[in-house]
Amino acid sequence: MALFEELSLLGLSDEEIKVYVATLELGGGYASQIAKKANLHRVSCYHTIEKLVEKELILSLTKNNFKYFSAENPQKLVNIYQAKLNLAKEV
Repeated sequence: MALFEELSLLGLSDEEIKVYVATLELGGGYASQIAKKANLHRVSCYHTIEKLVEKELILSLTKNNFKYFSAENPQKLVNIYQAKLNLAKEV
């Protein structure tokens, strides 16, 4: 199964997948760089980045007075879904 399909099964939207993968491939970057790599409009990309920040898959920090974004290690996905699985088992 392709990475795109697997991330989709984990509940990420197509745009979230494009942005997350682009950020991983870049090793981090500014919204404009990520948008270009993901082939998305910058404003749309920025909103998607914020969603991924909320999901704790992308980190946001200030670098040279601009917001800079870095993707969390893919292991973070495993940890998030493992915690959800554990919670489901408790219920």
